[in-house]
Amino acid sequence: MRKWSSLPTMATMRTRPEHLTDEAIATVVKAHWSIAANTLEYLPIGFGSHHWVLIERTGHRWFVTGDAVADSSQRLSGLTAALNTTYALRHNCVVVAPQAGIDGTLLSITGRYAIALYPYLDRLSDATADPQQIISMIIALHATTSDIGDLTPIDDLRICGRPALEAMLADAGTHGDGPYAAAFADLVRRHRTKICESFTWYDAMAASLGEDQQRWVITRGEPKADNTLITTSGPALLDWDTVRLAPPARDLWMTESVDHYCTVTGRQVPAEQLEFYRLRWDLDDLCSFGSWFAGPHRPTADTELGWRCSVEICWRLARMTS
Repeated sequence: MRKWSSLPTMATMRTRPEHLTDEAIATVVKAHWSIAANTLEYLPIGFGSHHWVLIERTGHRWFVTGDAVADSSQRLSGLTAALNTTYALRHNCVVVAPQAGIDGTLLSITGRYAIALYPYLDRLSDATADPQQIISMIIALHATTSDIGDLTPIDDLRICGRPALEAMLADAGTHGDGPYAAAFADLVRRHRTKICESFTWYDAMAASLGEDQQRWVITRGEPKADNTLITTSGPALLDWDTVRLAPPARDLWMTESVDHYCTVTGRQVPAEQLEFYRLRWDLDDLCSFGSWFAGPHRPTADTELGWRCSVEICWRLARMTS
C-alpha cells in the first residue's frame, strides 16, 4: 500500500499575467458581454487561472477569469467544454456558472488568454463549506450525470507536461533557462527512481480505469474547502474549469467521507482509485512545475512557491512504500 503525508500547499497566482492588461480585459468584457468596467482589481488567488473583480459605474460587481490557452488548443477546447457543462448546470444551487456573452458564448479570446465572466457572489461570512456540506454537494453533482453527461469533457487520465519532466530525467544535460531550472533538474534526477516507479504504477492504473467509463460521473475536481463559499442560497463550489467526466474517486480522494458517499449513492469507490488520484495530484503538479522551469522564467512569488512545492512533492514520493 502506498502512503502519502499531507497534501501539497498549492501556490497562488500572486503575479499578474504578462501580456494581459486591465485595459485589454475591459475591452473584451465590453465587446463580448456589453458590460462597461469602471474599475478592475487583480486578485492574487487560485492557481492556474488569473482573477479580477470588475466593478461597473453602478457599483455592480463581476468576477473575471483569464486562462492562458495560446500554447494549447487542447486546453482551450477542454476549457470551452467545461464551461458549457457548468452553464448547463447553472440552475443547480451548488454551481457558480459563467455568464453568457451577447452572442451566447462563454469565452472571449484576447492575445494568449481566454476570458470568462461570472456573477460576483457575496459571502455570508469568511467561513468555507464544512466537510458534510462538501460531500453533499459532490453527491448532488454526481447525480446530474445522466442529464448532461454528454456535454462534459472526459478525463483522459493524462498528465500535462509529462514530456518535459521525462526529458529532464533521461538527459542529465537538459534543463531550462531561469533561476530554478538547474535546481529543479537536479532535484528530480535525485528522485528519478521513485518518480519512474510512480509513473509505472500510475500508467497501469490509468489503463484499468479507462476500461470502465460507463461508471464515470460528472466530477468537479478539487472540491476542497477553499474552492467553496457560503452564499445566501447555501454553500457553493467555485472555479468549474476543471469539471470532467471521471470516476467518483476524482472528487472523493481529498475528502474524509467516502463511506458516507458509498452509503448514500450505492456506488463503490475502491481504495486504489483514491490512491490513483492522490498520486496524480502530485505527479501533475510536478510535471506542471517541470514545464514551467524548463522554459524561460523569472523569480516571482509564484515561481518560488512552485519550487517549494516541487521539493515537498519529491519528499512525499521518496517516502512512499511499495
